[in-house]
Amino acid sequence: METSDTVALLVLRTTYGLLFLYTASTLVRDWRWTVNHTHILFGGMAKPFGAVFLMTSGGLSMVLGYKEYIGGLLLITFLIPGTVIHSMEMRLALKMRDRIQNSISKEPGDTLNELAWSAYAAHFSSALKNIVLIAVAVFFVLKGFWPGFLDK
Repeated sequence: METSDTVALLVLRTTYGLLFLYTASTLVRDWRWTVNHTHILFGGMAKPFGAVFLMTSGGLSMVLGYKEYIGGLLLITFLIPGTVIHSMEMRLALKMRDRIQNSISKEPGDTLNELAWSAYAAHFSSALKNIVLIAVAVFFVLKGFWPGFLDK
């Protein structure tokens, strides 16, 4: 493998891993929000611990360059439910808008509509981002399981 390929993989792997480590740290710092946010899919307290474990372990695997294929599998395990959560919350934003809009006047209702569509768009783009992150994880899984995957 050429030096430029090695450097590119190092940058990808490190940046990818740091993304998950940073996100895991924010989830731990605001644990109440994390539990409330993930109850949509998981319910209870135990599952957020699992999500933080998957993100931290997978992220460390990438940053350290140790068994990236296992780190990739851990991150895929985290990202698939995360994509589902964003898809659910995307629809929830519009349902909440509809529920509230009937009880308020027109001007705040317009603002509420803008806010709901903004939340919808944010969760839509987050779900799409997770699909790309899954693709990167699949890359590292294949790189680890398929000898010569990147050889020319």
